[in-house]
Amino acid sequence: MRRNAPKEETMTLSKASQAENTVRADDWEDADEPWTLRALKRGERETLLRWSKYRLPNVTPLASFADYAAAAEKRADIARARSVSETELRKAVTEIARGIAARQEDQTAKQAQAILDGRANEAFEGFEELKSQQARLSQQLKVYGVALRTQEGVVAEIRSERSIDAADAMRPAHQAAVADIAVAVAQLREAFDREEAARTLVTKAGYDARLPSFSPGTAMRQGGQLDEIERRAREYTR
Repeated sequence: MRRNAPKEETMTLSKASQAENTVRADDWEDADEPWTLRALKRGERETLLRWSKYRLPNVTPLASFADYAAAAEKRADIARARSVSETELRKAVTEIARGIAARQEDQTAKQAQAILDGRANEAFEGFEELKSQQARLSQQLKVYGVALRTQEGVVAEIRSERSIDAADAMRPAHQAAVADIAVAVAQLREAFDREEAARTLVTKAGYDARLPSFSPGTAMRQGGQLDEIERRAREYTR
């Protein structure tokens, strides 16, 4: 069942103005960042600037919806708690291992003497609390894992529902682009055919092959790649 979003949350993909699509350099680059990251950001900025001329609808960020933001934050909280439990469990296991090793190496005689003195319980005390903590943390870690997987399902469900709205809003612009692809592919196929005809007619007349060959185009046609692209494009835009 689809979620009914409050009016202020309704996804509206209005035509973005040039100003809305303008990306400033200082919004993307940080002098303290690694040069590789800065290069990636520059590349993404250039892509967004190029795309801005297409005047595509403005997509509302998924994280701006209250239901998704709350679910995602809850997932993050559970993941953080699980990470803390995992760290504590590793620490408890390490402490138990170190404690046992230390007693085996240094306290064997003292433990034996405690038994001889009638203090058998004292000889091995000290690990019960750690072992109890280990058992508790192991169970806690398992529970957090189940909770995290459950919450990830909630987040995925909300994302899926919101994605339907986003795709529907962008579909007209996407179909327009795909329709242009279908036309362009048809023109490309004809251009490849004319290119092949121009070269072949010269050689068939007995002359040397002096014209450059664009055989990749012929290979694409013979392999059916262009046909498949055009077929899918025309089916999608019917």
